[in-house]
This record gives sequence, C-alpha cells and structure tokens, in this order.
Amino acid sequence: MILLSLALLGLILFLGLRYIYSYWERHELPHVKPEIPYGNLRPVAERRECFGVAISELYKKSTEQLLGIYLFFAPAIMVRDARLAKQIMTSDFASFHDRGVFVDERNDPFSANLFALPGKKWRTLRNKLTPTFTSGKLRNMLPTILDESKRFQDYLTRVVGDKGDTVEMRDLASRYIVDIIASVFFGFEADSMNDPEHPFRVVGREAVADSFSNNIRSAATFVCPGLLKLIQIPSTPPKISGFMIDLVQQQMEYREKNNVSRKDFFQQLVDLRKEDLLKGEDTMSIEECAAQVFLFYIAGSETTSVTITYTLHELSHNSKAMEQLVAEIDETLAKSNGEINYDIVKGMRYLDVCVKETLRKYPGLPILNRECTQDFQVPQSKVVIKKGTQIIIPISAYGMDERYFPDPDSYIPERFFEESKNYDDNAYQPFGDGPRNCIGIRMGVFVAKAALIMLLSNFTFEATQGPKIEFAASSVTLLPKGGIKFKVGQRKVKAA
Repeated sequence: MILLSLALLGLILFLGLRYIYSYWERHELPHVKPEIPYGNLRPVAERRECFGVAISELYKKSTEQLLGIYLFFAPAIMVRDARLAKQIMTSDFASFHDRGVFVDERNDPFSANLFALPGKKWRTLRNKLTPTFTSGKLRNMLPTILDESKRFQDYLTRVVGDKGDTVEMRDLASRYIVDIIASVFFGFEADSMNDPEHPFRVVGREAVADSFSNNIRSAATFVCPGLLKLIQIPSTPPKISGFMIDLVQQQMEYREKNNVSRKDFFQQLVDLRKEDLLKGEDTMSIEECAAQVFLFYIAGSETTSVTITYTLHELSHNSKAMEQLVAEIDETLAKSNGEINYDIVKGMRYLDVCVKETLRKYPGLPILNRECTQDFQVPQSKVVIKKGTQIIIPISAYGMDERYFPDPDSYIPERFFEESKNYDDNAYQPFGDGPRNCIGIRMGVFVAKAALIMLLSNFTFEATQGPKIEFAASSVTLLPKGGIKFKVGQRKVKAA
C-alpha cells in the first residue's frame, strides 16, 4: 500500500512537472527546452553563472523576437527585440506597469519598496519621492559629495604611499558611496572609509554577501516571487531589516523630539508622513519608510560603486581612452583652478561617454522584469501576451549584441558622441525607460563621475588582471568575483 501511494505520488509529480514545462509548447511560442527542475537556469542553480550571464546565454540561442523561457518553474517571455522592449516600457506602459517581483505588504512590509510596489501605490509613492532627485537637489548635495571624495583621496594616498600599491577598488568605492548616503540621506557621518566595520557599512556588506540564503532570496524576489510567499521567508534577512527599522525609528524620534529639519532624503519621508496625517490619509509605516531607505542604500551603493570600478577597469585596458579622459579632466580643472561644481562635472564630454560605455557593458541590473497587466497584442504579430505573464528584458544582452552596438566587446566611448554616433538608441537602457525607470539616475551617475574625476586627477591605475571579468555566481547584479585589483600610484604631476 505504501509503495502504491509513493508510486501514485511520483506519477502525480511527474505529470505536474511535465504540464508546467510544456507551457510554451502548448501556447505555440518558440522556446528554449527546459530541464527539470531548473527550467532554463541550471547554471545559476549550480552556481556556475550569475543571472545576467545566464539570461544572455539564452538570448544567444534564438533569433526570435519573443522567446519562451522558464525561470525555474515560472514561464516567462524574453523580449529579444530592443525596439519592442522600449515600447513595452514607454508607449505601452499601461499594459506592463508592474515589475512582477516579490512584494507582500501585509506579511513582509519591508518588501514594499518603490522598486517592487505595483500599480497605484507605486505611482503615488513615485510622485512623492521624485522631487528628492532633481538637479537642484544634486547641486545642494555637491559639498557633501566633494567632502567624501576628499576623504577617499586622503585614504587612498595613505594606502599607496610614494611607491604605489595593489588595491581592491570595488570595496573602497562602495565605502565611499555608503558614506555619501549616510550624510545626504540621514545627515550623519559614517566614515566607513576609515572604519570599514561601521554598522552602517556592515549591514550593506552582509546584504549582498555571496551566501546561500542571499542567493535564494534574490532568485525568489526576481524570478520566483511565489516561492517566498509559499515558504514564508522574508525578502530581507531579519537582522538587516531590523537594523534599518531601528535606524529609521531613532531618526524619526530624534527629529520630531528636537524639531530638527534637514534638506535630505530622510526629511522627505518625515514630511510625507506629516502631510498624510494632516490630510487624514494612510501614512507610511516605519517599516515602509525603512524599506525605501534600504532600497536606495543598496541600489545606490552597489550600482554606483561597480560603475566606478568597471570604468577604471576598462580604462586600464584601453590606454588611448585613459589618456584622453585624464587630459580632459586635467584641462578642465586647470581652467577652473581646481574647482569642481555641478556644471563642471556635467560639462566633461569624454567622461560622460566613458560612463555611458561602461553602463552599456555593465548595466546596474542586467535584466529588467515586467508583468503583463492586461492582454497585449504584439504589433505586427499574431502573438497575444496574456495578463499575468512575466516579461524579461535582457538589458545586458542588448548591450553586447552587434546588431545594436558594433564591435560590442570593445570599449569605444566615442560611439556615444552625437557626431560619431554608432549604436541603436532603443538598445541603450541601463536604467530602464519610461515611467518606471530608475528614480536615482542623476544622483548615481553624478556621484560616479565625481569619484572618477578625483581618482584620475590624483592617481594612476594599472590593470593586474585580464580584460574579461568573472562575475559572482548566482547574483542578480553583475558583481566582480573577488573584486577588481589595480596597481595604484600617486600622479607625479597632478591637475591644478
């Protein structure tokens, strides 16, 4: 009887999996043959590849405009046409306004951040937070950014000394960004540059550590959101969410008790809560406020720090580009007598195209998620994308597709100059596009540029490893495995 029951259970499981993995065959969409139980993500499950690389490899297996794939158990459509992807994010946004990633406001309020929230709640919060990231606010942040840049410079000067030394730059760049976030978001000094074990730095380091639990959470959040709900695991480790909630609570109480008001991101949250109370509307809970803070903390520190690091990496392997950028920085600072302001940073044309080329090869998120929110007839096609279907937009794959970027493996900043433009606008989407693009684009790019100006005007960088980057396995973002080390020395002739 027991054997019969086991056999019956095995048969039911087999038939269930067979049904799940025949989804695209039944819907007659070209697809990549799945493997049970991995779907098309076996390299990720076996920790051989990160998500971005795995999706890019699937991208190469077809020439179809739309390709059916399986994110473990979840069927999804990969959009291999950059023009259609742009349309989905912009003109047809009404049919794809949600990301379809994990969010559970009731049981996991820390998951209810701007990135994940659906529909009306997302739009309301987005409209309230947008004023925080204007160019005017960036101008006000500049003194803090420059102060932290000077601290970064002083620290690196001590580390490399007169003879130079080998330095892992991703960690240093991350500490630099964390110190900026502590100051402009919260109004306190973390100084993780000199104190890498500061709790504000440690919590971020633990959040992105290459661990089994972090990998499971990341995978579930982006590709199997139902899994977290099923197994009742919070999207963020309790230790980390607890730290951020306590920090927000303390800041809220301190500012209210002492009638303190600062021109920072956190004050925006305080003011929003007061406005909602006066209007008699539902206010964001402390947990929801902490969720927004943590989102910008992680998104800002990780994407901006790797943009700085990858730009240095590419420049260290492309001497002509390095020389041209250093010359632009030196010339600009000489004209301004060493002064750096918002307009000076924005005016460096070659720096701008170098950062753009870095983001082309290493976008902050290699894939973007969307969920079809109403049936959508694909233009000039018989395909109808059904409501609830998960959509994958492979940003990283577009950036390395020669149809959109000729000679994609090469680092060619000049392709972004208007007079020598050599790429497809539809395919350049490192921060997404449309209403749900990254709200912090300006700040992230500006801070990265400010750091590069400081670093290249004061130090030399030589590569210590080959041009090809090995990415940390199973991570969602494109993180360099073990960081990236450079031979760093002080410049003998510095910019004015």
